[in-house]
Amino acid sequence: MARDACCALRFFGMTAAAALITEFEGQLPTLAILKHTNPCGVGRGVDLHEAWQRAFATDRQAPFGGIIAVNRPLDLACAKAIAEIKRMMVEREHL
Repeated sequence: MARDACCALRFFGMTAAAALITEFEGQLPTLAILKHTNPCGVGRGVDLHEAWQRAFATDRQAPFGGIIAVNRPLDLACAKAIAEIKRMMVEREHL
């Protein structure tokens, strides 16, 4: 039962992320961070990396276990910036 509930929560989160990011279709590069279906940060910029920086600045906790949605294909610069949160988690564990 717990596994089914977890899968359902992820499904609802992904559905919410898709619904939100669709509102920005055809606009500036936009990235949204959601946690438990709630938007925690939305950023727009000249590229997805800038959009990530703006969204992440609004809530630096939400991406840990949250869902990230973008309105265009994810580029390498943005993917590397998002991957940095894993490094941040490891550093935090060693404090």
